[in-house]
Amino acid sequence: MLTPPPLPDDVIVASLRATFALEIARVTFLPIGHVDTATYRAEAEDGTAYFLRLRPEQFHTISVAIPALLHARGVGAVLAPLRTTTGQLWRRQHGFAWMIYPFVVGSSGFVTALSAHQWRTFGATLRALHDTELPPSLARRVEREDFTPRWRALVERFDQQTRTQRFKDPVAEALAAFWRSRQQDITAMLAGADALARVVCQRASDFVLCHADAHPNNLPVSYTHLT
Repeated sequence: MLTPPPLPDDVIVASLRATFALEIARVTFLPIGHVDTATYRAEAEDGTAYFLRLRPEQFHTISVAIPALLHARGVGAVLAPLRTTTGQLWRRQHGFAWMIYPFVVGSSGFVTALSAHQWRTFGATLRALHDTELPPSLARRVEREDFTPRWRALVERFDQQTRTQRFKDPVAEALAAFWRSRQQDITAMLAGADALARVVCQRASDFVLCHADAHPNNLPVSYTHLT
């Protein structure tokens, strides 16, 4: 969210105290993240900072269950939510699902170049992710990739729009112009993805846990671990 929800700071502080037993002195809204998620920096009386997320009440709970499992199994590079006073990973209140994490002071992998050590840590973390055997109760809730062309079809539709339309909104037109300047590369990528999908669909592969969006912007780089 780019603007805070109608939730007073004192209500947030009181809820964090009651739900997570955290003595929070102040909260600061952060205009970042997903469009339907409100995020805050919550600072405790002792100076410890936390990252608060207020998500829609109906969300995929597997998104907190899997990181908690990985962290509990020793995959330390995965951030897991802190538990409530009743041992839960999140709680519904005030129209949101509340979850809170340690606050990582740093930047994303798009902003800060990873060191050789960090690249190795990243690779080892993905390896640990793939090697994790999920309990049946979690495994049956994890979405399985079927390699259908629905997302490629969406890209193809937008590609066709950029070829035939001009947009009144300057931001939309700027994006379309950039798209047109890379149209040959995009067409080649679509063809390559379609060919790879046909190949993998014919293979019998084991079901393993994967990060479906492992790009640098989803990689928090701590300023205290840059060596």
